[in-house]
Amino acid sequence: MIEVREILSDVAAGEAAEAPEQEFDALAAFGKSILDQKRDYPLPQPLMHFVQNGKIFPHRTKKSFSLQQGKQKSKKTTELAMEVAAYINNYPVNEGETIYFECVEPGVVLFFDNEQGESYAARTMKLILALANLKESDRLIYCDLREFRPKERKKVIAAGVKSTPNVKWVIVDGIVDVMDDFMSAEEGHLVITDLLKLSSQHDIHVTGVLHQNKGASKEARAHVGSIAGQKCEMEIMVERDTENKNLSVVSAKETRGLPFEDFAIIWEEGALPRIVQDWSASNSNNTGSLRQMVKKQKDWEPNDYPVYFHLIFLHSIFAHYPDGLSAGDFKKKMIKAWPVLYQDHFDEIEDYYTRSTISEYFARSLKTFYEDVYTKEFPSGKGTSKVIKIHSDHEDKKLLVDLVEKLNHLFQPSTIV
Repeated sequence: MIEVREILSDVAAGEAAEAPEQEFDALAAFGKSILDQKRDYPLPQPLMHFVQNGKIFPHRTKKSFSLQQGKQKSKKTTELAMEVAAYINNYPVNEGETIYFECVEPGVVLFFDNEQGESYAARTMKLILALANLKESDRLIYCDLREFRPKERKKVIAAGVKSTPNVKWVIVDGIVDVMDDFMSAEEGHLVITDLLKLSSQHDIHVTGVLHQNKGASKEARAHVGSIAGQKCEMEIMVERDTENKNLSVVSAKETRGLPFEDFAIIWEEGALPRIVQDWSASNSNNTGSLRQMVKKQKDWEPNDYPVYFHLIFLHSIFAHYPDGLSAGDFKKKMIKAWPVLYQDHFDEIEDYYTRSTISEYFARSLKTFYEDVYTKEFPSGKGTSKVIKIHSDHEDKKLLVDLVEKLNHLFQPSTIV
């Protein structure tokens, strides 16, 4: 078995050999990216199947990335542990069970725990082994990376993947912990791109684990969560039942293939966690509307938000920019300003349909929505370029003065990047 601790120590000390970074050959990359029109491209190969009442769903496919998300203590890692246990030891299904995971292509699981620390990480490792009915397994390598810096963790993960024979599944528990600034959209893009690159280059499946935003939002945390949700093959959400704290509901929030139906897991005192075979959405305290609520949250577009929200949003941005903003700067300011307005207006209510942060894509949608109704383009006075200002129909901000003053300090030109 690979000497994991040796790799961790070498990387952290900067002793691990690194190949010199080669200049990117765009022309060669272009040629490599062209698909062959005569070739048949097979569907991604699954590492597992999820069997649910006679239906078989391909699960955790190679060359793909999945997102596992939920609130703190929702049992998102517990559900993942149950899957890993089924993967490393295909234990027989008990009579009468109609919902279960089964291994299709055996291999090694690399589990990188960035959050818990040695003692708690070891508990999760032992839980996986107990669920698999094993004392130890050479198909599970569980790493505690909490003591390392974010950039060091990224290097450890890459080194582990490259040096582990027959690795098939890599789990990064705590994507934000491999980032210096988890609110940075640019760094979020880079981290997810690196994980996608690992999955493609090494023909493996990569799963990233993220917390949800605070409050009523069901979205994975910050910009990196939005980016992960856009790029993943499947986004699995785990939500704790509102009345039975031992029970959690597992949903296929977003998927490129056919989604499985919601199912539940339970972890009762003195027992191991298990899938609740006779659970259904209709008899849950979370009720069967869970999936619909998540869908509605995704479906909220700019015109779903109240007019006063848009007016406050725009005035709070343009308060210090009377001469207007370029299109690029306007989108940046919207991405920066949105979480503050969201917290003031939506965070304290049971609202499942709104976004606590916005992506660059949604900012572009907002810009288009505002054009000629809330905002208007004017000549900048510099050549043919134009700037965006609030539409004259909405310039009167007497009713908004108090709120604008309250938010002014957050939108000083020197503090918005």
